[in-house]
Amino acid sequence: MIKISPIFFHGNPGEGMAERFETKMMPNSSIAVLNNISSALGYPGVCVDEGYLGVGNTALGVLISLIEERLRLGFQPVILATILIYNAQTTLSLLEQLKRLYQGRIKVGVGGQLIRVCPSAYLSRDYLDYIAVGDAEETLRKVYAGDRFSNGYVEGASKDSYALPNYDNYLALAERLEETSSYRMGPFTNIRQLTMESVRGCAWAYANQVCDMCSLQGVDLKPVFRNLAEHFWFERQMADRWGATWCFDVSNQWLPTLRPGEMVSWLSNYCQERENYFGKEGGLSKFVYLTANSINPETAPLLKRAGIRIAYIGFDGWDKRTRLALHKPQPSIRRVLQICRDNGIHVKTGLVIGNGVTDSNLGELPDFVQDVLAEFGDIIRAWGNFVQIILPGSPVFERFKHQATKNKWAEVLALYRKFEEDGYFVWSDQSRLNRLFIEHTQPVSYDRLIQARDKTEKIVAASPHTSGVTIEHGGVFK
Repeated sequence: MIKISPIFFHGNPGEGMAERFETKMMPNSSIAVLNNISSALGYPGVCVDEGYLGVGNTALGVLISLIEERLRLGFQPVILATILIYNAQTTLSLLEQLKRLYQGRIKVGVGGQLIRVCPSAYLSRDYLDYIAVGDAEETLRKVYAGDRFSNGYVEGASKDSYALPNYDNYLALAERLEETSSYRMGPFTNIRQLTMESVRGCAWAYANQVCDMCSLQGVDLKPVFRNLAEHFWFERQMADRWGATWCFDVSNQWLPTLRPGEMVSWLSNYCQERENYFGKEGGLSKFVYLTANSINPETAPLLKRAGIRIAYIGFDGWDKRTRLALHKPQPSIRRVLQICRDNGIHVKTGLVIGNGVTDSNLGELPDFVQDVLAEFGDIIRAWGNFVQIILPGSPVFERFKHQATKNKWAEVLALYRKFEEDGYFVWSDQSRLNRLFIEHTQPVSYDRLIQARDKTEKIVAASPHTSGVTIEHGGVFK
């Protein structure tokens, strides 16, 4: 009987696309989640995150070493990689090299959001033994059973939430946590941060509409928060087993409801259960995603009591037109920030510069950022200014393809055909598609938009308290 030894790999961003700001702050959780599901099936694995391999190590060298060790012990190594927009080309190249070296002695497979958009591009690659479309909870069992192509999504109401991450056998975890503990985010230090996901679905998408740039599957299902006893147990595991001091909860919207009365009721119960479990001062500090509609005078004190010290609030638009175009709420940004300040909650935020832009509101953008930072820079820990990315699988990706077909936009259609052949965009092609979207659908020139973005980025970089970040240029810590 063949003994399978899974090796989960997460690749770095490819050339020309800098690391996201958050990737320096924590180990990758997607491979840790895969490791937990695999272990539950009886195949304990090892996690390899290219973002931290130590000085002088390469992904190829580390994977070869792991493969050789397992072959000597009589196992069949199975290398499974997550394919995302920023690492697809380099990850596929690495898997092809490994398969060429070892041929039938190893198995390689891929999963991730890109595969569901264009599975045929991956099925055509002979060196891939497994292709998974859907949730790992549904597909990983089929992969280990030998199915080359497995398809399945977990319905949001059928389980508490996504599988927990398992940080056992995560290469260089201790070293990476030690590195992150040296970073400072404003007043916050010793940030030894691990990741969990407590909510399946997204309260905003479920109650309103999927955001225009969102490419995730299932976000419009009814949100379900993880069983609280399991949620708090794992928070304790993070602290006791791995020395975490912070938890980044990557749920799309941490609160599972947006109705004001329900938010207060849910948070009151959460805080009481948390204090019953940890005591009044116990538990990890939390960094979570919230919508602007989640922050009001009633919820904010409860959010602070729940352990939330930093909230990522995706304002995305800076005026009514841009927020409306991105399907975002229309609160007073200054009022939300003032409520956060009054309750000691720090903020990370970002603007998506693309849909809904005009010459007029682009002209207003730098002054808006300047004024908000002048007033609230003491609590805003990071501010991103992102040119809208036309992500494969998002509503805007499908709509732009339809518009291009109808209007016979040759260059746009050529990029879509290239994506369908390759299964991913290299960054130069993705950037070109972003530009063509602006040029074909917005009443401004792309160069004008970039000028406004760059001016805004310089304003953030000059702030004494706030770190600035763009996808292209990365970010810095202060």
